[in-house]
Amino acid sequence: MTRDLLDRLAAVHLVRSVDGRHQMHDLVRLFAAEQAAADPVAATAALERTLTFYRNTAAAADRVLRPAERPNFDTAGSPVRFADLPAALAWLDAEADNLVAAVERAEADHPQLAWQIAAAMYGWLFRRHQRDRWIDLYTRGVRAARQVGDARGEAMLSGRLAIPLSLLGRHDEAAGHCARAYELRVAEGDQLGAATALLNLAAIENNAGRPAEAIRRLTQAEERSRALPDAGHLRALVASNLGEAHQLAGRLDHAVEHYRTALALAETHCGARDMAEILVGLARTHRRAGQPLETLRLGQRAVEQARLAGDVLIEAEAREELGHAHLARRERARALTELSTALETYREKGHRGTAELTSRLAELTRSAPD
Repeated sequence: MTRDLLDRLAAVHLVRSVDGRHQMHDLVRLFAAEQAAADPVAATAALERTLTFYRNTAAAADRVLRPAERPNFDTAGSPVRFADLPAALAWLDAEADNLVAAVERAEADHPQLAWQIAAAMYGWLFRRHQRDRWIDLYTRGVRAARQVGDARGEAMLSGRLAIPLSLLGRHDEAAGHCARAYELRVAEGDQLGAATALLNLAAIENNAGRPAEAIRRLTQAEERSRALPDAGHLRALVASNLGEAHQLAGRLDHAVEHYRTALALAETHCGARDMAEILVGLARTHRRAGQPLETLRLGQRAVEQARLAGDVLIEAEAREELGHAHLARRERARALTELSTALETYREKGHRGTAELTSRLAELTRSAPD
C-alpha cells in the first residue's frame, strides 16, 4: 500500500525516486515548512510521529543484528520488518544520516526519543566502526537520558560510549563513563547490567595493556554472572576477554583455555560477530604460540563469521592473522595478499594496528627476493 501511494505521488511530481528511495521536491519542502509554521501543534505531532517511526524501525533492525542480547528498550513494534541481517544493515546504512539528524533534532524537545534512537544504532555503529559519530551520538544520548531522569538509558549509553573512547586511546575517559554505568546499574538493582559494566571496564584495561587489572574486573563480572539466568552471552564475552588478558600477559595456554570456553558458549548464546571476534583472538594466540596451521583454520572460520555479521574490520583482523600464518609457512605471496587486504581496511577505518602493519609490509617489500 505504501509503495502504491508513493508511486501515485511520483506520478504527479510531488516526490521523485532516486536510487530506489523517494525524495520530496524542493517546492514541496517549502510548502511543508510553511504549513508547519502555520500550525505548530500539528507540526510537533508530525515530528513526534517521524521520530517514533525511526526509533521503532531502528530498534527492529538492531534486534536482527543483536538477537542474543537484551533489547535496548520496550517498543510497540515496527512498521518495517527485516528478513535477515543484510536487510537490516542495508536499511541502517541507507538511513544513517537521517537517524543522526533525528537524534540531534530530538535532543532538546523529545529527549526520550533521542536517547532511544541513539541506543538503537548500537549494532550498526559497532559493525561500521563509526567511532567519532558514535561518540557524538552517545554523548547526546547520555545527556538526553539524564534530562528525563532515565537511569537505565543513561547507564546503557554511558557503558557503550566507553567503547569507542577506549578504541581511540582515551582510556581514562572511557573508564569514567563505565564507572558511571556501573554505579547506575547497581543502584537500579540490575545485576546483569552491573556485570556488563565490569566487563566493559575490563575491556578498557585490555585495550590499555593492563591485563592484571582486566583479570580482576573480569573475575568480579564472572562472580556476578554465576547467579544470573540467561547470562550465556555475558559469560562468553567474559571468557573471551579473559583469553585476551592472559594472551597479553604471555600466558598462552591459559588464553587458549579461556578462548575455547568462550567459543563453546558463543556457539549457543552469541551471534556471528561475537563468534568472529573470539575466533580472531584464538587464531592470534595460536599464531603467537607458533602453530600456523591452527591459526589458518581458525582465521578462515573468523573470516566467514565476520562476513556473516557484516563486520569488515573484524574480517580484516582475521586476514592479518592469516597473513602472518602464511608467512610462518613461507607462503610469501599468499601472506602479502592477506596482509595488504587487511591494511587497506585498517587505513579506511582508522584501526589502531595500521602503523604496525604498514611497517611490517614495508619491511617485507624491502626484503623481497629479486
